[in-house]
Amino acid sequence: MRGAFAWLFQDEGDPDDAIVKANQILEAARLPWFDALITYLEEEADRPLATGGQVEMIRSAERINTFKEIKNRLKRDVARARQVLEMEQQR
Repeated sequence: MRGAFAWLFQDEGDPDDAIVKANQILEAARLPWFDALITYLEEEADRPLATGGQVEMIRSAERINTFKEIKNRLKRDVARARQVLEMEQQR
């Protein structure tokens, strides 16, 4: 599973590698667990903010924001990968 997320941690490289990277992203998005992961991230991001002490509320807010950021990053990368491949097909 670590290999499936390797593309998240790679630096922006040569523009010629954009197609390869886009294919890797879309390949990961087609894996059976990807939709389940997005659903899980959405559910966790929609959990209510914990009430109680300040530290507990801050931790809860950080957790919610982290889930939202990961979900948004994955969705944004998939959308960008689709755009790259569409632009390449139009050439």
